[in-house]
Amino acid sequence: MTPTTAKYRAELADLLEKQPASMALSVSWNDHRVSMDRIYHDLRLLHQMVDRKIYRQRYSRSADRSSFWAIIELLDRHPHAHLGWYLPPHGPAILADLLDNKGRWKQIAPAGSHDLQPWYDGCWAAYAAKAVINSTENLIFSDDFINHK
Repeated sequence: MTPTTAKYRAELADLLEKQPASMALSVSWNDHRVSMDRIYHDLRLLHQMVDRKIYRQRYSRSADRSSFWAIIELLDRHPHAHLGWYLPPHGPAILADLLDNKGRWKQIAPAGSHDLQPWYDGCWAAYAAKAVINSTENLIFSDDFINHK
């Protein structure tokens, strides 16, 4: 790793650490053929499912949405994503229920798996950025999905 790469990772982790987050989520597709387009689609679908459950009819209003950032790793051999997700106070329980009890991630990625943990400051963003090289091509923000009027 070059000093430039190390500096970029540290700066990215610092930027992501400053984003609001309440949950740390890792999702895997367990399928090496998954494309970045598919990952984008699947994370958008998961975001819609979560926000529909949390906000009900209001979910389509951009002011009433949860938000996340995601770093995609190992796209060529074991695609998976690390997310920092901001949810309203009742949101973490809803997200856990959708993932664990309702099996929504398995509906999206049948061979996939997930790990959901409470947010812990100071290390999750650095862990998520551990394999990033000097590029944002494997970085997704949920704001990319929302049609701002």
